[in-house]
Amino acid sequence: MLDAFRPLGRRIKAWRRRGDALVLDPVRRVTRVALPPGDRVAAMTFDDGPTAAPPRAGGDQGLTMLLAEALESFGAAGTFNVIGSTAGNYPDRPGRPGSAYWNGLRYDHYPAFGRDREAGLEHQPDLARRLAAGGHELSNHSYRHLLFGPKPLVYWRRAWFSGSAEALADLHRLHEAIRLASGREPALARPPHYVDVTRDGWTAYDLYDWLGYTYLAASFDGGGWLPSTGSFRRDVEAMVEPLRRALDHDPDGLRGQIIFQKDGYNMSGEAPVAEALPRHLEVLHRCGYRVVTVSELLDRSPFADVEPDQPAAAAARRLVEAGFAAAYRDNTVRPDRPMTAAEAAVTMLPRQAWLEALAARTGWTLPPRLQAGWMRRTAPAPGWPGGTPGGGAPGRAPGGAAPAPGRRGSRGAYLYAQAWAFLQAVTGTAGPAGGRRQAPQPAEPVSGPLLAAWIEAWLDAAVSQGALDGAEAGRRLESARRALPAGSGPLPRGTALAALAEALAPDDTGAPARTRL
Repeated sequence: MLDAFRPLGRRIKAWRRRGDALVLDPVRRVTRVALPPGDRVAAMTFDDGPTAAPPRAGGDQGLTMLLAEALESFGAAGTFNVIGSTAGNYPDRPGRPGSAYWNGLRYDHYPAFGRDREAGLEHQPDLARRLAAGGHELSNHSYRHLLFGPKPLVYWRRAWFSGSAEALADLHRLHEAIRLASGREPALARPPHYVDVTRDGWTAYDLYDWLGYTYLAASFDGGGWLPSTGSFRRDVEAMVEPLRRALDHDPDGLRGQIIFQKDGYNMSGEAPVAEALPRHLEVLHRCGYRVVTVSELLDRSPFADVEPDQPAAAAARRLVEAGFAAAYRDNTVRPDRPMTAAEAAVTMLPRQAWLEALAARTGWTLPPRLQAGWMRRTAPAPGWPGGTPGGGAPGRAPGGAAPAPGRRGSRGAYLYAQAWAFLQAVTGTAGPAGGRRQAPQPAEPVSGPLLAAWIEAWLDAAVSQGALDGAEAGRRLESARRALPAGSGPLPRGTALAALAEALAPDDTGAPARTRL
């Protein structure tokens, strides 16, 4: 049955990727990053642990420890996408081995049906602490591993959260458990079975935005989840051969990629990953690869299409670290694409203002942590004029009606609407000469003079609200103007981001965004 749905699933994913390339978002879906030539680094993720269960019946060592020790023997580190516990996912009945319901009809159970206390951070806190002590990373795969919402094509029998509030509480519960076990705030999350949309129409992007996560995806499938071929030895080979073939074909082919692995059983109740992982690591080692955590990979290079030494990458990194949406949802920067007025508005929307607008729409309590993903600082920035998002009412999507709360697919429209309302309120729709005029259409490219005027008005608002010193605002404005051309032609995104970085997220070293690595 799974084989029948895979072509359709691939088409749906391709359609979603095309849509993600058009939407700026504070939450980036990370599958891979662009590295400098010759930099052979990849990341590995391990889902559904930690587990003390052995890879096969009769084994005497738990799977998670075997994986950690294999990684460490090669000087590698992994990102373990952990759960809390599936022990509460009853009443339920076991499913058919080899099917999507192998570990339960209504719920997932890890490591297997009836053995829930052998896995999960709640039951295996020592394993979580051991992973953290070994230099590995813990990320949030949800506490109960319950679907965020319906997935009728494959998991039509499965239960899901009643709505976004229940899903958010589940994620927050595991967030705190990870923090207590590892001593670190998790920065990454992956939804169970990649189901993004909740029953009431919110998305994983909304939930992850609230908790400050980057959406953790993957670009290469290690294969440890697939049903057995009938032979454990063949299952191991079936995992090893695709990676070996990929590197035989192109030794650089896995640079910057995120490799998906299991910290649990496949659909037949065994874990060939225990023997396949050392062989994966050996193949990678022979080709000169280092295997690191996803957060370390993102530190090396945050984006999928620009290498870290490119000017656009430096500017976008500074903006993202300060809480601004400088990249598209698919984690690309696209520096040669013209910067539209709507995109400039989204990038100039401070994180605090966006979360206040999201709170006004969702009714969620504003989180104490305002830092997104691996963001290291929050920029001094103006807030909503009058102290309320959009004057107390949700903004309207540029050129259209305000999206209804909870409507599927409306996150991007709502974000753009709030950004447009914020820009108009803060800048007074300033024109090239600094006066007021009819605002450009959101889809129109911005010019250097127009963006300079918007930046000046944004800085003036920050000064008037006490968020920024006047002298500092003047220095920022001068640096931004130097980065912008004087002509009225369309402004490439790379150039616009360089100017915005100088104004909104200046480098502490004083080096201009165009040259800082």
